[in-house]
Amino acid sequence: ASMEGRVMIGSKPAESGSVRATVASTYGEETFRGSIEPDGSYRVEAMASGTAEINVSGSNSDSRGTTTATVTVSPNSTLTQDFDLQEYIRVTGRVSGGDGINRGVSAYRGHITVPTPFTAEILQELDRNRADRFTSNNTVGDFDYEIDLPGPGEYTLSAYSLNGTDPESLAAIRFATVFITVEEGERLEMDLQIP
Repeated sequence: ASMEGRVMIGSKPAESGSVRATVASTYGEETFRGSIEPDGSYRVEAMASGTAEINVSGSNSDSRGTTTATVTVSPNSTLTQDFDLQEYIRVTGRVSGGDGINRGVSAYRGHITVPTPFTAEILQELDRNRADRFTSNNTVGDFDYEIDLPGPGEYTLSAYSLNGTDPESLAAIRFATVFITVEEGERLEMDLQIP
């Protein structure tokens, strides 16, 4: 079996990205992939038949987007399935302060309170809930960032500054954290000041 179609982000085709189909078959869970072409078309070949969980992520010159779906794939057939991706919500801003060699901004789903002292275990737990991350190439001075959030909702933005990933450096990490709520189609600017 195979699946093909077109992927759109708003009124424009996705120009790149992937379509991943995970099918529960008699052989267990199998994953099949296809690439999005510059005209928005895609094709996933040699799929097992059955119920497929589909994950699509794509981008064009204006935006990125994602969606999920569940489809039924019949044996020896070609399923035509088009996708309209939910646009990511872009947050941009400027970060001031912080003098560490590792600096950036992370976005987490929901309202997250970062516990102290900060440890590698806490970092791993936070990473499970991270929506996106921007890492600064500047080791000194202010820097601009942009984060793409995967949809409307509540998020925590956290700018950070530290000098390594060893326990001593993690314990000395400095944060600037703000809670935000974003609506579909919104563009948000949020400046952060690391103490």
